[in-house]
Amino acid sequence: MGDLTWVPLIAETYWQIGMDEVRVGNQAISGSVAGIVNTGTSLIVGPTESVNKVNVCLITYGKLYYRFMDPLLMIRINPHLPPYPTPPPTIPAATYSGNPFTRRRKFIL
Repeated sequence: MGDLTWVPLIAETYWQIGMDEVRVGNQAISGSVAGIVNTGTSLIVGPTESVNKVNVCLITYGKLYYRFMDPLLMIRINPHLPPYPTPPPTIPAATYSGNPFTRRRKFIL
């Protein structure tokens, strides 16, 4: 467990926050964007072009199930991946208010 970091909301709907960047491994997927804090979902939703970039990066980390939803692409990461050695477990990462946050592979459904 790390330290608690307070990140200001940019909209109270869906706990929306500003994100400095989104990273998968060492690759930045996008610059400043908005995100929604929601621990109850494993979906990545956004403009097709942006989510496609995330999809390409995540493919190197394991198999994905995905479905197209016009005009958004939704990715559902396969929760039934076999327990085999994988690259460093820091996918994806995001930076909020200048603080980097990573999600460990075991917590991504």
